[in-house]
Amino acid sequence: NIVSDLYRYCVQGSTDSYSESERNTLAESLQKLVRAKGQTITQTQTAKPITRERKATREENVENAIRKSQRLLLTWISEEPEIYRKIEQLVTPEDFTVDLYRRIAERLFAQAKTGSVNAAELLNHFLEEDDYAEAAQVFQTRLKEQLDGRAREVAFRETVQKIKMHSLESALRSETDLAKIQKLVVEKQKLQHLNISLS
Repeated sequence: NIVSDLYRYCVQGSTDSYSESERNTLAESLQKLVRAKGQTITQTQTAKPITRERKATREENVENAIRKSQRLLLTWISEEPEIYRKIEQLVTPEDFTVDLYRRIAERLFAQAKTGSVNAAELLNHFLEEDDYAEAAQVFQTRLKEQLDGRAREVAFRETVQKIKMHSLESALRSETDLAKIQKLVVEKQKLQHLNISLS
């Protein structure tokens, strides 16, 4: 054991029982140990930024998925306002964590309650915004042409679940009141068994 040998060498005091070749061997072993430790340190230091980078990429992917889900549900309701009745007791504008989509949801849900949606009127509220193009995309995508039958039902349920789950998880991260935390946890459990249909 390199460490034991070095230790014995250091503690023996003035009576040096090691030959010159043994001392050289120990010196070489010590150099190898230092080099090995140096490599470990270098690998650890370079690994940290990669780990942070991967974490940032994961978070970015989650954020993009949430944006997509929120935009998808808004598009769905603008295209088929009657769908709003299916989610009005479950999803509110506050569940939209993307600020632009939350503001669109406030106006869109108010119109959908009446049974019809006027996309042009809604878009007029975002004419001065930098993200007007993104707001316009909500009302210009046509889902009926892309989804049908069973795939449409599954996509609808999963979209609603993702939006609500993300909203509950965001609320849990910032909540400190124990009673409210318990309520949020119960809501999350119920959401996993959500039974919602377009038909």
